[in-house]
Amino acid sequence: MEVLETEKEIRKRVEAIYNSTRERFPDTPAYDDYREKKEDIVYQLVSGTDEAVKRKLEAELRAYERQNTKLIKENKEERKQREKEKIFQIVQREGIFYEVVKRRPALSRTAVDKDQLVHPLERQYAPYFQEEQAAVAVSAESGETARPLNHSIKEDADVPRPRYKNREQFEKAELASGYTPQMVFAKGLSELVGSVLFLLQGKGRSTA
Repeated sequence: MEVLETEKEIRKRVEAIYNSTRERFPDTPAYDDYREKKEDIVYQLVSGTDEAVKRKLEAELRAYERQNTKLIKENKEERKQREKEKIFQIVQREGIFYEVVKRRPALSRTAVDKDQLVHPLERQYAPYFQEEQAAVAVSAESGETARPLNHSIKEDADVPRPRYKNREQFEKAELASGYTPQMVFAKGLSELVGSVLFLLQGKGRSTA
């Protein structure tokens, strides 16, 4: 366990220093060599037995970090931006659908805490969403057109997405969007009948 923790810490430190992305390299082989070099450094620092080699690698790490402070910072910001965009896309695509499905039995006529209907990633990466909302607010105050990465934050309003307090509100929203239980039942029945007919036809051909 101690070895695993040591490797985890060393890998984290090496990745934080040698953090260039693929775009920094002329081709994939060059990027693969870069990644292989990182793995070799981690291996030598974790499992290597030559203390002189370890000291040399540690010195190289410190020197690279000192000489490439700006590049390391830019790479870090770029990775953060990519992660933010990916998270925002997931939240935008899924909304609170899965949260509603998971908690639907608890949606009674009593009020439900609105935080229960927030996508888990919005809680896990709360600072990202706070930064985005702050950027939108600053742009609005300066008279600029806000263009948030998180598309669930509207450019022309600061009204939050609907938060359903109870089951009645949720069901009304379903009806307003064109959803009805009868529609789902009819579709399911149609698919079931189609499957049965397909099986019967296949059985008829096999006995012919």
